[in-house]
Amino acid sequence: MDASSGRQITQCGVLFFLAVLALAVAVSMPVAASAGSGQHAAITITANSDFTAPGSPTGCACVTAGNGTPASRYVIGPWAITAPSEGSSGWAVKVDNTSGAITRSFAISRRLRSGQRLERDPGQ
Repeated sequence: MDASSGRQITQCGVLFFLAVLALAVAVSMPVAASAGSGQHAAITITANSDFTAPGSPTGCACVTAGNGTPASRYVIGPWAITAPSEGSSGWAVKVDNTSGAITRSFAISRRLRSGQRLERDPGQ
C-alpha cells in the first residue's frame, strides 16, 4: 500500500465518523411537537429570542412552525394552555413589545381553554 492509498483510507474513515456523528446528533435532538398535539404553560414573549421551538431550554418553547419572516411567520400553537400566567387568572399568551425588541412576524393559534385570554401590548 502506498502513501496515497493510506490517505484515502484515512479520509474515508474520517468522513464515515463524521456521518455517524451527524446522524447521532440528529437522532438525539428533541422533535418539535406537531401543531395541536400538546399542552403548554402560559406563554410570554418580549423579544425575538423568545421565539423558540418545543423542547428548547430558553424562550417560550412554543413555536411549532415558520422562521419569523413575513412569508413564513412563526406559528405559536395551537396549544392547550394548562395554567394561566398567575395561577387561577392571567393570560394564556402575552406578546409585550413595549421595549421594541420584537421585529419578527408571527401568528398565534386561537386554541385556548375556556376563560383564558390573549393579552396584546396596546402599542402594537
